[in-house]
Amino acid sequence: MRFRHAFALALVAGSLWTSAPGTLAAPNLPGAAVVSDPGVMRATGTVAANVSLTSSSRNAAPGTTIRLTGRVRNAAKGGVADARVVIQKRRIGAANWHTYRTVRADSSGRYRTSTNQKRGLEYRASVKTGKRTVRSSTRAVTATSGDLPLAGVIVALDPGHNGKNAAAQRAAAPDGRGSRKTCNTSGTGGAGISEHRFNWLVAKRTRTILRKGGATVILTRNSDTGNGPCVDVRGRFAGDHDADLLVSIHANGSVNTSVRGFFAIVTRTPLNKAQGKPSRALAKQLIGSLEDQGFAKSSTIRSATSYRNDLGTLNWSAKPVVMLELGEMRNARDVAVMRSAKGQRRYARAIAAGISAWVAAS
Repeated sequence: MRFRHAFALALVAGSLWTSAPGTLAAPNLPGAAVVSDPGVMRATGTVAANVSLTSSSRNAAPGTTIRLTGRVRNAAKGGVADARVVIQKRRIGAANWHTYRTVRADSSGRYRTSTNQKRGLEYRASVKTGKRTVRSSTRAVTATSGDLPLAGVIVALDPGHNGKNAAAQRAAAPDGRGSRKTCNTSGTGGAGISEHRFNWLVAKRTRTILRKGGATVILTRNSDTGNGPCVDVRGRFAGDHDADLLVSIHANGSVNTSVRGFFAIVTRTPLNKAQGKPSRALAKQLIGSLEDQGFAKSSTIRSATSYRNDLGTLNWSAKPVVMLELGEMRNARDVAVMRSAKGQRRYARAIAAGISAWVAAS
């Protein structure tokens, strides 16, 4: 388990033994498995003899996010793997706990989830198996203004397209709704800069800003000179890496050179909960932050929001996802900003601010 506050626990012969903060002295029993890191967590309760909870803990930097990762072994109900992680919260001093989030472990017992902590609340996490419950509880949160606002958050950025328009990119890929689309291309372009290059530079600048806020940032591609990945891979990327959200960075190429401005794209008919309200809320924050940086909304798309069902990057996402078209590359005013380092930094600041605002409101 990975928390802002570390903890210590051990499972021994069917019971859960706990240590006091800052100490660890496992009982001298055969097969005792100790997973430790001194801290403020407490573990209570018992588990069946054939269940063990393995975990690791990290305390890398101040922050306000609980992150849980681990594995429950041999937890089954009716012969089927059965383990759930439940995060509960309550006001300090209150009698009752309220369930805040539940995540089911996969078929091998692995689980991963996170939650942003708030002042005045305390939290506890339970690993519920088919038989018993193993519980850990935190202290009250005492966040300060010096805490990193994005500590514990994993952001997936998708720099749209790639530098080589090879046959592999033109091959068909599943679009997530039963049809097939072009795997990927090198995108459009404007005077002095290609779209794939612009997307790449803005994504890297955004990554730098987000990292300063404490976020972990992962990119769907690692260079601007390769092939792919295909749109289905990009769409699954955030879910495959347990990111909290996915922002796909693009620029548009309208034939009408008088069209200018940015817009966001979200799924018209969501295929899962994440593609619905969370994605729309993320789009709203990103649109607002782009306006705050002085960028103009699209001159042709109402409310700067487009709703589509034909984009694999959106359809395949299991996490909140927004595709941004940051401007029109065939419009002289827009592309002049896009190809300048100053303009790219403004775009990056806007994207990072929108993501931060969405995280704070979630």
